[in-house]
Amino acid sequence: MSSNHLLSPTQHGFRPRHSTETALITVSDQILAANDRGELSLLCLLDLSKCFDVIDHSKLLSKLRVYGIDISWFSAYLKNHTQSVSITDNAGRTKKSLSLPNNVGVFQGSSLGPLLYSIFSNDLNLFAEGAAVVQYADDTQILISGKKSEFQNLIMRMEKTLSSLDVWFRGNGLKVNAGKTQMMLLGSPQNVRQIRSFSVKFRDNDLLPVAEARNLGVMFDKTLSWDSHVSLITRRCFGILSGLSHLRGHLPSSVIHTLVDALVLSQVRYCLTVYGNGTQKNIARIQKIINYGARVIYGRQKFDHVSDLLNRLGWLNAEQLTNHQTLCLTHQVRCRGEPESLAAGFATVAETHDRPTRRDHDLYVPRSRTEMGKRRFICRAPVLHNTVPPELVRLPTHLFGPHLRRHFLAATSRPD
Repeated sequence: MSSNHLLSPTQHGFRPRHSTETALITVSDQILAANDRGELSLLCLLDLSKCFDVIDHSKLLSKLRVYGIDISWFSAYLKNHTQSVSITDNAGRTKKSLSLPNNVGVFQGSSLGPLLYSIFSNDLNLFAEGAAVVQYADDTQILISGKKSEFQNLIMRMEKTLSSLDVWFRGNGLKVNAGKTQMMLLGSPQNVRQIRSFSVKFRDNDLLPVAEARNLGVMFDKTLSWDSHVSLITRRCFGILSGLSHLRGHLPSSVIHTLVDALVLSQVRYCLTVYGNGTQKNIARIQKIINYGARVIYGRQKFDHVSDLLNRLGWLNAEQLTNHQTLCLTHQVRCRGEPESLAAGFATVAETHDRPTRRDHDLYVPRSRTEMGKRRFICRAPVLHNTVPPELVRLPTHLFGPHLRRHFLAATSRPD
């Protein structure tokens, strides 16, 4: 399926070199590109219930056959499964119900379950003509952009797309929780401010726009400022660090170091390539988390300097950490050509210009009209990539990250 490019490029779940990060970069770049054109965007976050558990086996086998897959093995794998319910009372006696055949579901937790779900939902995006679809497993996002002057048409397009997708959901037996489905209006602060209240019809529900929504673990707001997300991880990380600070006298320093990295820095690093394109104020707030973590590890007081601690730990500062993760993903995408949604956006200067120049091997930086347009991954990544020494760019992906890290640390310690 993968080597023959049969899997939909909209699916970022359960696939090598795909992740929640690549899914969120794809959708946020499309929103920022619409902002750069002066357009508004409607983003619908569909809530699907127990998708793995309700897949009809006969429909799944039919879809496997369409792709030319011999279904005899899969038919044997799926059939003759039963399930029962076991209850233990207060006296310790166990009662078990009769076993009943289970003709639906792809067994969550199994090795094949995720792949079979991806194949089953592979044609979903064909029912969303005129809209951008981004999937991560069963999390499905629908994005439609358009001019503010045609806002009512934008709403109609979204309703038409949701109606078309509803046909697919019903036909394939998947359950959509319309009550938990969320709708967002996104755009520049000026455009969003001037839009009056509205709703989008989906089934028997009127979807009202929300100001913020959690999207694959990242808080989206109307203007993609990421202020809410940074506030969320700041509160969470400061709470954890405060607790670790009180435990410091009872645990070895190596354990504290491990806990800070696992419980705090992991939250900072998660999707930093997505929310790291915000304001310098947010970068400064992320830096405070890093500084606090270093103080907890070494027992420094609140207002003590931490530059020497960061050097001893070998930690990058917030801006370097953002750039490091952005460049590592860029290098991976360019070397491996996946995800296709990101790889298609990268081209060298030589590939985009007729006449040769001295910078033919640099990545082409797409033009942007606004600052929001410049925040796109597809714009930030080439700018950063073109500053990396050529000998690092030529390294394989497994060596690029560590060498780039050492390059950043050496630049930090280098005297002015």
